[in-house]
Amino acid sequence: MSRRVEILAKALNDVGATSFAEVGVWKGELAAQIIKTTDLKVYYMIDDYRNPNDQDKREQARRVAESDPRFRIIDRRSTDAANMFANG
Repeated sequence: MSRRVEILAKALNDVGATSFAEVGVWKGELAAQIIKTTDLKVYYMIDDYRNPNDQDKREQARRVAESDPRFRIIDRRSTDAANMFANG
């Protein structure tokens, strides 16, 4: 586990976070590591995969999301996704 993942997971656990939104998921590698080391109930994976060249990245993120029911993929631009959250 990278130092970046350790720091983020510790911060989420220290504050008792139950949900987290990652903006710019890429392939879902960070999400896969964080979900294993936290007590999150929901992990939002936000990315805009509209570019046809990004379809393999979206597929990899989808496979990560299917590995745990706590994942939610939001396939939108970050500014559009923000409107889905109460404090967006």
